Amino acid sequence: VVTMLMMFGASLTAIVIRNRWVTGAMLASAVVVLLMTGLPWRRCFSVAWPLVVFIAAIAGYHALRGRADLALVIPGNILAAVLWSRVLILTNAMPELLDAIRTLLRPLGRLGVDTERIALSVVLMIRSIPQILGAVDAVRDAARARNLGRNPVALLAPVVVQTVAYAHMTGEALIARGLGESNQRS
Repeated sequence: VVTMLMMFGASLTAIVIRNRWVTGAMLASAVVVLLMTGLPWRRCFSVAWPLVVFIAAIAGYHALRGRADLALVIPGNILAAVLWSRVLILTNAMPELLDAIRTLLRPLGRLGVDTERIALSVVLMIRSIPQILGAVDAVRDAARARNLGRNPVALLAPVVVQTVAYAHMTGEALIARGLGESNQRS
């Protein structure tokens, strides 16, 4: 719960107070905490290349519009949020995350919100990210082997099919364990 609150606090502070010093402090604090985990540097700071392109595009857009302050702050805030999420995911096991999410959502349960379903959805989303990235790598390797290069259709379509298949398998596993929509239709 503490790590999750730190992540939310740092991210919200950086978003609400759009200031390069606050953004720098949030980035620095995330880097320090990641270094303190003792995990390998590459594992802590590896960021997917599409995110790097996205952040660079945002920075370039604001720089071209003559807003150097936003060219630093907005991409910096995104990167700070990503690094703090890395802290959360790398330092907590999934059952711990599930328990922490349940604890944080408990007040919403009094309002009729199904907090168990929300917590499970968040954990399933986090767990599916490595599966999707693995599918992207496998499809990219297969496309290279067939000399398809960077053909978007050759890359995107198989990834979507594999991701949907993974979602169906996950849904079937949840239903088999008594979770999901089927237990409400009876």
